[in-house]
Amino acid sequence: MAWQVMISMTINLSPQELQKANSYAEKIDLNNSAVIMQYAAPVQRRITSYSGQALEIATGNASNEAVEIINQLISKISRFATPRKGLFGLGKKSTEDWRSEYQATSRDIKTLALQLERIQFQLYKDMGLYQEMAKQNQDARQELLLYLQAGKTRLETAQKLELPMMETKYQTSPTSQSGMILSDYEAQVDQFAKKLQDLQVTKIISEQFEAQLDLMYQTAQTLSEKLQATITHTIPLWQNQVAIALGLDNIRRAKDTDRAINQVDFADPAEKISQLTTQIIQDIDDKKTELQELGQSNT
Repeated sequence: MAWQVMISMTINLSPQELQKANSYAEKIDLNNSAVIMQYAAPVQRRITSYSGQALEIATGNASNEAVEIINQLISKISRFATPRKGLFGLGKKSTEDWRSEYQATSRDIKTLALQLERIQFQLYKDMGLYQEMAKQNQDARQELLLYLQAGKTRLETAQKLELPMMETKYQTSPTSQSGMILSDYEAQVDQFAKKLQDLQVTKIISEQFEAQLDLMYQTAQTLSEKLQATITHTIPLWQNQVAIALGLDNIRRAKDTDRAINQVDFADPAEKISQLTTQIIQDIDDKKTELQELGQSNT
């Protein structure tokens, strides 16, 4: 019978929990089908509801979206760097083209970084929910173990004491009524054994759910760490390399400007003024000489 399997199951409880389970067992009325059907039903519903919540979170878009954005980020940084000599050399492109492309890429990366921060925040929330559901699931499973122990105790009492007494009574004075009572009670005991089997399945579901939650938590944590590394390391490193490239370009342009300036002949202003003064004096002397020559010719 089904109850024979249930009797052999092992349930680890503390002495206090065993005492509580025994008190549960004393209140189980196996003559009442409704009691048997509803036995431990609330805790069963709680455990199955946690599984539904975890499934809803797991089917969310955060993980897939994070991977997609990281791929976009890597693609943009790689495409920006690839056509040049070295990682961030200017190569064949003009400085103006390079700076314009950097500004466009930088805007895209800032947008992607904000999206990564949003996803990371959602992952933190999910991790918190996983931890909370894990605790609730453990509490519910522990309560389920009390019901299982109580049910096991009550089932053993029915099988080892009550049913043998009823069978003896029926064999001693067999009547249709005592036979019906025995048959009905055997059916109720069998139904309760099946209920305990159902609870055992719920216990397994709870254990599997706990392992699933741990895996989901570890996955979210790993992805969150990758996002954090991308936000705090990859993007700043790229920006730093671009800043170095821009700085080197500014130095090169400054040197080019300096060379151009050095090629221009900037005379000393004082020397220019002296030359101009000398030229003016020479012009005045020439005019005087010309006037003197004209005066002598008139006489």
